[in-house]
Amino acid sequence: MNLLERIRSTVRAGAVPDFEYVVNDATDIPWAKLDKPLNLCKVAVISTGGFHVKSDPPFDTANPLGDTSYRAIPKGAIRADLTISHTHYDHHYADADLNVAFPLEIFRDLEGRGVIGGLAQTNYSFMGYIPVADALIKETAPEVAGKLASAGVDAAFLAPT
Repeated sequence: MNLLERIRSTVRAGAVPDFEYVVNDATDIPWAKLDKPLNLCKVAVISTGGFHVKSDPPFDTANPLGDTSYRAIPKGAIRADLTISHTHYDHHYADADLNVAFPLEIFRDLEGRGVIGGLAQTNYSFMGYIPVADALIKETAPEVAGKLASAGVDAAFLAPT
């Protein structure tokens, strides 16, 4: 049994008996062509690593259906400001270097060197374990997309875990 089959079996046994992976047909992926140079773009970083500012509530890791909420992460956050409440991956490397799963420092450097026009003032983290993604697809992700659009963000860098 390969890894994806083992994960499917685990989710089915523990929380969602009829769990099946969401399959995206290439025709329904909402790609948008970047219409200006990257050095003129405001970029946001989005992680599925379950990061949050220490004073914010943790993600609900006890929910077998996952947690479809998100946490806002300020542009200037450093590893000491953040914690990880995601329980479905090994944090060892992210604990040692934030940039492994949430590359804010790298993007601040890219901003400073003029490679990107700017880093968004607010970036976002989700918890990647969401076996039933309906609320994420219909509510949470569109909410974050609206916030990014309102903030004038031109592009998002997705850092999955």
